[in-house]
Amino acid sequence: MENLAKEVEDLVKVKATQALVRSETYQEAILLVEQNASLTAHGQAIKKAIQDEITKRALNSKIRL
Repeated sequence: MENLAKEVEDLVKVKATQALVRSETYQEAILLVEQNASLTAHGQAIKKAIQDEITKRALNSKIRL
């Protein structure tokens, strides 16, 4: 049980990676998560965490011109 927070963080990272692999853009990945999220309170919290992880990766990516 002491590793529960890490397990949740790992789950969020895995799901963010899965969404990014299935998408061509960061925005598309965010929308994919939106479309597949449960409407429950827990589903919405997980959705937000995954979308925040995708946004963090987008904001930290290198600019390619």
